[in-house]
Amino acid sequence: MACFLNALGSSGRDPAFDGEAIVEDEVRRSSCVRPIPTNGALASGVCADVACRLNPTASSPSTSLSGMCSPTRPIEQLRKTVVLVKTPSDSCPQDPYTRSLKADGYESVFLPILKTSFNSLDRLGEIIHEGVEGRWDGVVVTSPRSVGAIQEALNQLDSSSTAHHTNRRDPNLGWDTIPFFAVGPSTAQALSSLTSSERCFPSGPRLKVVGQDESGCGSKLAKFINLYYDPSSESNLKTNFNRPKPVNLLYVTGDHPHPALRDTLLSSRPPFVLTELQVYSTSPFETPKLDPPFFGRASWVVFFSPRSAEAALPALNQHIDFNLNSLETKIAVIGFTTEKWLHSQARRQADAVASKPEPKSLVEAIVTADNQHYEKTPKQI
Repeated sequence: MACFLNALGSSGRDPAFDGEAIVEDEVRRSSCVRPIPTNGALASGVCADVACRLNPTASSPSTSLSGMCSPTRPIEQLRKTVVLVKTPSDSCPQDPYTRSLKADGYESVFLPILKTSFNSLDRLGEIIHEGVEGRWDGVVVTSPRSVGAIQEALNQLDSSSTAHHTNRRDPNLGWDTIPFFAVGPSTAQALSSLTSSERCFPSGPRLKVVGQDESGCGSKLAKFINLYYDPSSESNLKTNFNRPKPVNLLYVTGDHPHPALRDTLLSSRPPFVLTELQVYSTSPFETPKLDPPFFGRASWVVFFSPRSAEAALPALNQHIDFNLNSLETKIAVIGFTTEKWLHSQARRQADAVASKPEPKSLVEAIVTADNQHYEKTPKQI
């Protein structure tokens, strides 16, 4: 049976599926250096600034600082600066990326590079108000920006007179009965944080959010969706759902939807009917600036998508003297799509690749790369 695609928005290419990077802390540019000799045997690899405060004259007896630094990372890497090429998120007091990096001894600043504007909010509001029955079997969400558009549409509905005429016997119009497929933890968290008067849509905690732990990119999410509705699969997650009827999915996307998710779903059997609705668009800031201000050379630059990476290069060169040909600043990327772009378009290998758009994967990749670099560096005797 042929596959169907109803395009309500534009199509294109968007490798930036998930993950909003934010930085909030004051930048410390003091870095850890080689072990400091004293009259005693000072613990190997102690940070210079810590050692000087504890033993400024180098005349006291031997001092042991064992255990002050985490064994999961080389001491020389403490207080390194990581530039996150992302627009800040205001969903929580401290962004998860900032918090996770800081826990492993890295300070971070962010470079907001793309601004977001919402589209089709009236149409999205109509879809929400029409309800689920006979229309939708699931909703696909691949970015926190898409969730932001849903929130804006809900705000408009809650403030309009239309919402007050919703059938009180079915106040949520079935939206809490179908799955919301999230590409990663950041999108899932954003969905769970949605607020609503619940006249026509449930609040975030009541949504059935799935897929965030099994995916991380568009193609993996599509495979998860296929298994979710496949009654013949042992991994089937949707009980009492009999295919082969077409599965109607609402795909809430931006101006550059990635083709991998669409192509995978539309090539499956039985077919999916994927209705795309573009709810936001992005464009570069005219004069992007580091926040908080930072001067000097960063240890790492993190790219979250090909589009934001390409737009950020001039600003990075201006602010931190960064260029792709220099190996002094290491590059980390979120996802294999961004890694492929870096290699094919920028002719540069990524030093670290986070397999999922989440803080844990990014920090693990950076720490592993730094540890490997440290192990290859000759030690002073």
